Amino acid sequence: MFVSCSNLMNLKTMSFRRLFQLLDLFLGLFLLIKFANGFNLSAREDRILCKDKERQAQLELKQSGKHLNFLYISDNDFGGSQFPDFNGSLSRLRYLNIANSGLSWRILNQLGNPSRLEFLDLSGNNYSVISFDWLYHLSFLKYLDLSSNHVGENSWLKLVNKLPLHLENLQLRSCGLHGIILSQPLNGSFASLIRVINVSRNGLTSSSALKGNMASLKHLYLSDNQLRDGIQGILGNICTLQTLDLSHNNLTSLFPQLPWCIESSLEIFNLDWNSLHGPLPDFTSLASSKLVVLVLDGNQLTGPLPNFCNNAFMSLEELDISHNRFNGTVTESLGCLSRLKHLLASRNSMEDTIPAWLWDISVLVFFLNLSNNQMSGILSDLLSPNTLFITEIDLSSNMFDGPLPLLPYINVLNLAKNRFTGLLDPFCKITSKYLTFLKVSGILLSGELFECLFPCKQLLVLNLDNNNFSGEILTFLGSLFSLKAFNLHNNNFSGEIHLSLKDCSNLIFLDLSSLEIYQPG
Repeated sequence: MFVSCSNLMNLKTMSFRRLFQLLDLFLGLFLLIKFANGFNLSAREDRILCKDKERQAQLELKQSGKHLNFLYISDNDFGGSQFPDFNGSLSRLRYLNIANSGLSWRILNQLGNPSRLEFLDLSGNNYSVISFDWLYHLSFLKYLDLSSNHVGENSWLKLVNKLPLHLENLQLRSCGLHGIILSQPLNGSFASLIRVINVSRNGLTSSSALKGNMASLKHLYLSDNQLRDGIQGILGNICTLQTLDLSHNNLTSLFPQLPWCIESSLEIFNLDWNSLHGPLPDFTSLASSKLVVLVLDGNQLTGPLPNFCNNAFMSLEELDISHNRFNGTVTESLGCLSRLKHLLASRNSMEDTIPAWLWDISVLVFFLNLSNNQMSGILSDLLSPNTLFITEIDLSSNMFDGPLPLLPYINVLNLAKNRFTGLLDPFCKITSKYLTFLKVSGILLSGELFECLFPCKQLLVLNLDNNNFSGEILTFLGSLFSLKAFNLHNNNFSGEIHLSLKDCSNLIFLDLSSLEIYQPG
């Protein structure tokens, strides 16, 4: 819980006296709420109602409240307690956050007249909001979050008619709105300034267009609903969107249903976990170079990958097509994505090997996930300067064979469940000081472990199970102080379990089963 005044943002210039005054204010507010509702000070004491203390604290808070700009009492459990009556002394309050506080719903009528309030977060309190008269005086409100309260479809029109005209961000996640929200008109003046609307997790089914002149709307979140109809019907003629989240719905088709005018603004497009099927369009209908993030995982898209060499993808930094049914090879047109940082294509049916040219385009790629496909062949070494920034690679559950490639700069590596053979020697050439995750389980590697294999003391996960490693479990493993998970299951190690492992004080998972080892005598 935190209370601050206007100069709290500059603690360096705040006097210690003023700081202690703020701490007293914070404590007074907490005690006032608790005392007013019969708080148990000790398990050994009876219920205490400190009336004099309460009156004194309330008087001090009323006086100090006149100067409050920011008030945070979120993420507490006041058990339905009443909010203190400030009797209109919060007139300078600009920021109020009581999310997940457990305060009584009556706070909506106890705010007095904080006419300068710009930010109000009431989320997570499970209120049943019927009346919105308390919004009447909040004419400067820009951010309102009523998520995880019950607004209901019958109260939606009342809310819309009371919304402040300067509101820019409206958060209504999990409010029980159902299908009504998309079929009711928005207040004309309010709609012209709104920039963010989030109505996720409401069970929306309506296909009626969002109405009103929303010329400033930039970010629209409609995820986790039951939308089935075309996107055009949902969006109407909104032409200013930068972010559109339609994930976790039941949409079955995509094009040509986007508003024609959206091509000049859309930057983040999320359609994961819908029912989209058929081949992936080449997005030439967008003809835009602003698309930065495209998320399509968890659908039923099929066929080979499209041609990425068009203007729609020129700015693309993240492409997620995981959990679909794509087949064929890694198309060479991926080489046109010069700004790509994240490529996720796991759980498809893509074949062939990883072409050498893929490493050449990876100047900025941070994360590459091609796991759970049907890719095969021998992997090329990643010695090109272009691979310096590839920090995470997941190629697990494929059919790659041959020796392990050289991967000197890697931070996170998963090559499990392939057909590699030979030794772990290439890992002696890993020069990254930040290697944190190494998993090469379920393949055919052999030989002994040497200290040069694990130069990084930041290693968190080391998984070498189901291989043919042999020799002793070496004492240097005890120097991996950060290690949290260590798995050597089903190998050919033998000898003593070295006591040095006790120095791995952060270890929470250890599997040494199916080994010929014993505890030192």
